[in-house]
Amino acid sequence: MCGATSAACLFASMQLKGAAFPYRRDPVLLAENSLHGRLPVLYWQETSPPAVSNMTEAGETTLEPKTALSVRNLSVFSFWTQLSLSVVSGIILFFSVQSGTVPGQAPNVSVYFTLVGTLAGFLSTFLAHSFRRTARAVLEKGDAVATGKVVSGLLRNMTVNLWGLGATVIGLQATVGTLVAKTLTSTSQNPYQMGRAVASGAPAALDAFSIQASTNTVAAHFASIVFVTWMLRLINQAAAKQQAAPA
Repeated sequence: MCGATSAACLFASMQLKGAAFPYRRDPVLLAENSLHGRLPVLYWQETSPPAVSNMTEAGETTLEPKTALSVRNLSVFSFWTQLSLSVVSGIILFFSVQSGTVPGQAPNVSVYFTLVGTLAGFLSTFLAHSFRRTARAVLEKGDAVATGKVVSGLLRNMTVNLWGLGATVIGLQATVGTLVAKTLTSTSQNPYQMGRAVASGAPAALDAFSIQASTNTVAAHFASIVFVTWMLRLINQAAAKQQAAPA
């Protein structure tokens, strides 16, 4: 029915049917063809899938799946390390207050500083769990999480660690000072009085055991800072590669 213009009929029918036709008209070849009014001269047009953008609408870089996998693994290690050390520190502090405090007397000031550091350790543990959930959302749900949001959370976590670390170090210094004072006081007593009841100012094993709570808290904050710094390094490297990649 179309005759010599069968190619034109085929091209028109494919366009009406909505077929993905990877060809288009070449105006230069059409001008040189004597049948350009009836026979469309076509050439191949290379097609490629649209590139997936790693940028948000505001122009911010997003967390890549590879980086999210590393963040998830590091967050898991950070979570369990801090949780175990903070729980042990809390148990030691509880028994120190219950067993080492004279009735009617307030606990030593070092206990309060160590308690602040332990509470900061639990808060840092919760933040590590939130980073793990964010990374899982990127890996499992494909959510686009801005890199700046994750970096702000990591810096907030590091701030909590530094405050907790400082409070714990102050408590540790006070504990060591109190223990040294008790030791000097007990050794200066009359050796013939050692058969009597131990004075309340004498050093006890519980005083040395309370130092373990401070060292565990210091270790928890130190481990958190190491993991946070590691995650910041990976995220910054990935963001620099995204910004340097051609659009």
